[in-house]
Amino acid sequence: MHHPPFACGITAMDEQHGLTEGVERLSELVRRHPNVERVMCGHVHRPIQVRWAGTMASIAPSTAHQATLDLRPGAALSMKMEPPGIALHQWREGTGLVTHVSYVGDYDGPQPFRQL
Repeated sequence: MHHPPFACGITAMDEQHGLTEGVERLSELVRRHPNVERVMCGHVHRPIQVRWAGTMASIAPSTAHQATLDLRPGAALSMKMEPPGIALHQWREGTGLVTHVSYVGDYDGPQPFRQL
C-alpha cells in the first residue's frame, strides 16, 4: 500500500497523509484472514513497524530524505537528510517474512567485529 492504514505518531503525516477511507473495512478483511503475514506501506518516509489488525504492518524508509522523527503533538512536518534506505523482505520457510532495513549509500566497511 502507499498510505498506511494506521497512525504513526507523526502528527502531520497522521492528519494530512494517512489513509482514511475504508480503513475499518480493510482492518476487518485483514482480521478475517490470519494468513496475512504483513501489510507493507510507504509514503511516510520513515521505517516504522506496528501491530495492526491482527498482523504486523510496516512502513519502509524513503530512498530519498526521511521525515523528521518528531513525536510531539502538533509538531510541524519537516525532513532530515538521514541515509536513504529500503526494506528488503526475505521469505524463510518455517519462519515467514524476515525484513531488513538496508541503508543505501557508500559507507566504510565491512569491518570485522573486535572482541571486547
